[in-house]
Amino acid sequence: MDRKTSARACALVFVVAFAAGMAYTPSAAARTPSVKAPEDSFLASDDYQDSDEIVGVFLKDPEYAKMTEDFSPNGPEFDWGWESAGLDIHQYSTVRITVKNDFGLLDPDYPKYVEQAFTMAMKQLGLKVVDGKAPADLDLGIDIVDYSSESHFAVVTMIEPFVELEIRLKSTKSGKDLLLIRNQEHNHTPKLAAMETARDLMKTLKK
Repeated sequence: MDRKTSARACALVFVVAFAAGMAYTPSAAARTPSVKAPEDSFLASDDYQDSDEIVGVFLKDPEYAKMTEDFSPNGPEFDWGWESAGLDIHQYSTVRITVKNDFGLLDPDYPKYVEQAFTMAMKQLGLKVVDGKAPADLDLGIDIVDYSSESHFAVVTMIEPFVELEIRLKSTKSGKDLLLIRNQEHNHTPKLAAMETARDLMKTLKK
């Protein structure tokens, strides 16, 4: 059982033990999507309605409407995602990386570490990473939307530290999205979780 499958199994144990026989019921303050929500999209999911989830700050409802669960276009699996048809990363030469923190208080060095992890991944794909002032073929935007630096117990199992990221890869020439991801990765530390997400993105784009 891989780490992602194990993390999902932990979540399932918690749900079964704590809420057996109970269906999910949105709160009185349930979110109302601004666009039509396809049945299998993140926009129509319980995750989107969960009041503890940070949504709509970086990626918005139109992007969520395209993102499907267990997104795996080329090996690694992400919780939610979407890819433009015919995406070929080898058509591009340069990329600009920006990292946001919409989670709130965390290690002040962590966003920089996330940037370094994805910088290494993009370089492995043969892309030149440029700074914010230089022109680039691609924009890779990353937002930290959830984070835990500690393990904690849920009923009969332990949930490892994690980071949840939203990722958008966009063509600067056309302004169109090429890849959208929302993924929570568990590992021994949040740094390792970020590195694993960056590595999975690299594998996904390396076709």
